[in-house]
Amino acid sequence: MKHGFFGIGNSNIGVYDYLSRQGELGEVTLRSDDQISYDAAARLGATRVFSFGESLADIDEDILFLSPSVRREREQLILAKKRGTRLSSDLELFLERRGKLDYAITGSDGKSTTTYIIAAALAASGIKTRPTGNFGTPLSSVIDSDDAVVAELSSFQLNYTTPEVGTAIITGITPNHLNWHSSLDEYIAAKRAITLKADRVILDADSELMESLLTSRRIHAVASTSLQFNELSKHVKSEHYLTYRCGTIYLDSSPLVDISEAMRKETYNVKNYMLAIGALADSVSPKALGEVICSFSGLAHRAEFIAEKGGVKYYDSSVDSTPERALATLRGMRGRTVAIIAGRGKKLSLFRLAEELPSLTVGCVLMGEIGRELSVLLSKIPGGYNHLFADDMDGALIAARHLLGGDGNVVLSPAGTSFDVYKNFEERGRAFCQAVLNTK
Repeated sequence: MKHGFFGIGNSNIGVYDYLSRQGELGEVTLRSDDQISYDAAARLGATRVFSFGESLADIDEDILFLSPSVRREREQLILAKKRGTRLSSDLELFLERRGKLDYAITGSDGKSTTTYIIAAALAASGIKTRPTGNFGTPLSSVIDSDDAVVAELSSFQLNYTTPEVGTAIITGITPNHLNWHSSLDEYIAAKRAITLKADRVILDADSELMESLLTSRRIHAVASTSLQFNELSKHVKSEHYLTYRCGTIYLDSSPLVDISEAMRKETYNVKNYMLAIGALADSVSPKALGEVICSFSGLAHRAEFIAEKGGVKYYDSSVDSTPERALATLRGMRGRTVAIIAGRGKKLSLFRLAEELPSLTVGCVLMGEIGRELSVLLSKIPGGYNHLFADDMDGALIAARHLLGGDGNVVLSPAGTSFDVYKNFEERGRAFCQAVLNTK
């Protein structure tokens, strides 16, 4: 067979490695809208390479594996499919050969943390577990494993695939990725797809965009940080109810986990803990859940403390690629704070971000396309609001310290994607961390 790979990111490299181990690879073609390096082509044994404007030329592969970010409505792909080329992906290969995801997590925010908590709690209970998908490990790498699979899935993946799932969790839905999805309705439908073939569904009751899903089927567990048990049970029909009050997470009105000693107690993290508990309450002991939650120190690039220098604390929250996510991080900061807003927008409104920044920060540093767009709104704030521009991370830190004018916090909370300068949010976060470490 002729195998093609459109995009050479983590998921497609995982597919290549799996098929190579199985001895199934025939002629290999690499395709990308970007330049493909000689090293990448050699590493994947490509006999043909198509990039830039020729990325979809002469498609004659038997099967073409697509990176999740590739839209399938492109004319060349539609025609190739009619000619007999099969379009697939890392997720589809997993479903075809293993058949079912044990746990699958999607949502606008909190996917990675919820994935981590579920996987760590299962492992603490003696269950061999593999966190996969967007969490970092390709799904294809665990096809032949007997371990429980906990998969973080994006709306890009779910836009074309409806997976069979044991336990499906949606961490909440807010407008996102409207620069990729054709509409907000398509984005919501992609997220909802995770529930269509699921045995059990866990949902965030505080997400307004999930209202119809909350009332359209019986839910296994539902979580709310704003409603208490009596209100929540009247609002949603569910087998289990997760609520939060005074530092304690309640399951069905009974106290379950005291998080007063937890390292991360932000409201958004509490919601992630609750959703993980909803997925595991029937299979993992409260003691194991509590130990994992209280020892959780956060994930890289998610309000991650980097260093304190000269009375200034630096935090990397490069994962904040939407205005709503940036606001959640900034609301959790304590003390005088300067935010670094940087990147490219997703066709999402910046009005709420501009409205709340003056109450959450003493100023902000703006970079990239989203910075220029936001500056128009900030310049109209009555009484003024301090904001400066920077061209790179070193300049951003200099500007941030100037705005801070003393002790406090500097947090990279971009509110946009990294694609104007960096390959991904991890690279952007590493650039920020390196600039901080170089600061005297």
